[in-house]
Amino acid sequence: MRSTKMGPINDPYAVVDYKLRVHGIKKLRIVDRSAIPVTLSGNYNPSALMMGEKAADMIKKEYGCVPKDCIPWRIHR
Repeated sequence: MRSTKMGPINDPYAVVDYKLRVHGIKKLRIVDRSAIPVTLSGNYNPSALMMGEKAADMIKKEYGCVPKDCIPWRIHR
């Protein structure tokens, strides 16, 4: 069930773009498995975890975070 369609802004049924940003609303993303454009067979958990990790990387890159600044609870030596 793909209730959060991923696609270009000119697609009337698309909710998010390829970076999971909601069309027409600034600073809002939907990181949900329903945005994956194909139906997956098997276990859904790995694809959901991958999507969350990828979204976190995209957000950190967009806001210019470097790893040591973005993870304050990690001990750096």
